[in-house]
Amino acid sequence: MASDNLEDVLIQSGVDSALTSSLMMEGWSCQSFRMAAADIQGFEDVLQERSSSTPLSVFQKACLRTAFQSLQPQHGPSASALSTPTLSTTTPAGSWAEAFPPKLENAVLQAMKQKFMANYPSELIHADLFPSTRLVSLVHDQLSKKVWKWVPWKYRISLTRSEEISSNRAQKMPKIDHLGLHSLLFDDPPSIDVSNNAMGVNSIRNMLEVHDRAIALCQGAHLANLKAYTHKFIGFLTAKYDGDLRNPSVLEAQHADQKIWTVIAELMERGWNMDDCLHEMTNLRHDLPSLLQPRPRVFKPLPSPSSQTASPRGDGPKGKGQGKSKGKQNSGKSKGKVQWLTEIQRDGGFKQLCMRYQVDSVETLPVHDVDPVQDFAPPRDSFTQGRLPQPEQDLLRVASSGKVGYGAASPSCCEYSRLKLRDDDGPKALRSPEHLSGLPNLTPWELQRVQESFMMLSRCVEVLTLVFQAGGHVHLEQPLNAMSWLEKVVRQFLQLIGASCINVAACAYEMDVYKAWMFASSFTGLRPLGCICQHPPNSHVRLQGLRDDSGAFASRATAQYPQKLAQLFANLVAPLLDTSALDLQWSSLDALMPTKHLSEYPFAQIDGGGAFSHPDWSQDNRQEHDWFKMLRTSWMNRIISERLDKILLAHVASGNPSPPFSMETLTPFKDDLEKFLELTSPTGRVLKKIYH
Repeated sequence: MASDNLEDVLIQSGVDSALTSSLMMEGWSCQSFRMAAADIQGFEDVLQERSSSTPLSVFQKACLRTAFQSLQPQHGPSASALSTPTLSTTTPAGSWAEAFPPKLENAVLQAMKQKFMANYPSELIHADLFPSTRLVSLVHDQLSKKVWKWVPWKYRISLTRSEEISSNRAQKMPKIDHLGLHSLLFDDPPSIDVSNNAMGVNSIRNMLEVHDRAIALCQGAHLANLKAYTHKFIGFLTAKYDGDLRNPSVLEAQHADQKIWTVIAELMERGWNMDDCLHEMTNLRHDLPSLLQPRPRVFKPLPSPSSQTASPRGDGPKGKGQGKSKGKQNSGKSKGKVQWLTEIQRDGGFKQLCMRYQVDSVETLPVHDVDPVQDFAPPRDSFTQGRLPQPEQDLLRVASSGKVGYGAASPSCCEYSRLKLRDDDGPKALRSPEHLSGLPNLTPWELQRVQESFMMLSRCVEVLTLVFQAGGHVHLEQPLNAMSWLEKVVRQFLQLIGASCINVAACAYEMDVYKAWMFASSFTGLRPLGCICQHPPNSHVRLQGLRDDSGAFASRATAQYPQKLAQLFANLVAPLLDTSALDLQWSSLDALMPTKHLSEYPFAQIDGGGAFSHPDWSQDNRQEHDWFKMLRTSWMNRIISERLDKILLAHVASGNPSPPFSMETLTPFKDDLEKFLELTSPTGRVLKKIYH
């Protein structure tokens, strides 16, 4: 019979004492070591994964196989029966056994909890916030196997909630007539119903926070990075919008979270750690605002004409069902009967419709008689609609890289034009200065045009803001009287860059039309472009309502800058740009992105106590005493003077298993530590004696 102590089993099998201690420190027990693989072939994969991090000799691998084999149950026929195809313990895809591993032992959970409390001393730990055992087991299994998958919201519950669900669940008796052994062992984990009806923002916040603690408990990522993602997710989910827009629903928010964590899983497969993935998705990429953008609100349909002209109390005939003609309806309600359209309003009166036409079947039109229509797929975002070849996160990364000397944006002003407000035969106005989010009673398609124009404008402003904050100059160009200047995001942008608003008259650049551009630029050197029209009234062509030979409005042709204006603009901004004669391709911009060093801004300033802590002593306005300044300064000077960092990097690259530094190299560091203990603490001598 095998021993109940894993350490004894490993020692009896000949496993090295250092390797045995390492396994025991990781929390392995007899039960978990026995279930490390389904069979000896699967255990070979475990050894291969272990060898990638810690080199193992052939003898140590053989000893580990011996220990694994000795812990396997020996039951004769029943053991062989479990390996037969009819009673296989494997389960189909999507089952509980595939998604959820066995529960972790209490000792392992307690060790993880103690380490969590040591890493995050300011975090509260109680049953209402602590993740359920099944959730922790799932996260721990995925992180240990390095195969991350999105965890559905229905399993993100706390320990208290899990116990309530388990206690209220009725005991289920399986029907064993046509079930195998694997079906009898089917595990039904505690879960909640995720729907749009019974959940709110607090429920979503609780699920996200429980998920954050589960990952931090298993040391998958830093809790501050997880909280930053949750904070931004809730911020976009609960943003305030106008009456024509609504926030995403619960199921739409769950879908957005699934998309984000799917991208994180793909990045982790390429060698990223979860902290870098969370920083990428939270601060660099634009997936969160895109997935959680506002949706158009669906308005209730207008009442039918018959209901509008009905008397306050109708006495009409009853239907065939059990409904009674009471209240405001002119006719009785009948259960289970389709309500057909019976009359329409035309020429100021109501006309009856033929019921037989609606009930009788309509002949199917042959396929060859149907006119083909163009297959149209709506663009994923405004950048795709603008024909940019890459997703918008690449553009944001380039804009914030510091490589852009000057950024210019001129989004379409079609829906912001004041010419549409004229009472003529021009296009319909969709917004006004009083209704920038759209005029009342717009159709869904018109409301979509309003939203897309604002989205294009706001994203252009966002790109320009990143270029400006990274050290470049920018400008936003719109017509002088465009309503886009009234948008809040534009006004905030102008205040941020301290914009110089430069009016440019078209007639000064050989265009005989009444037109003016407004350049709101952070670069004061662009002011020579400015000018106003000096000609008398009615000297130029007016574009209001004017159409060209094709029937399109002539104002569209004036969107292109005249050659003289473009040449002068290029000469003014040329000193801000490199003098390279090469034309850059969008696909080659990744090679130009600078590599950020660890000592360069921005970098994290968090130590687990929350998003507002500052452990970096190079920052100003510190109130706490810098106790380790003397030791830190001394060690950093030694490391820099002797270039020990270069030696360590070269040693790691060589793959040499020996220690990178000799005792002669480490002796000065030891002396500095002893001196630090004696000077900074009254118990320094005691600590020094313990140290020796």
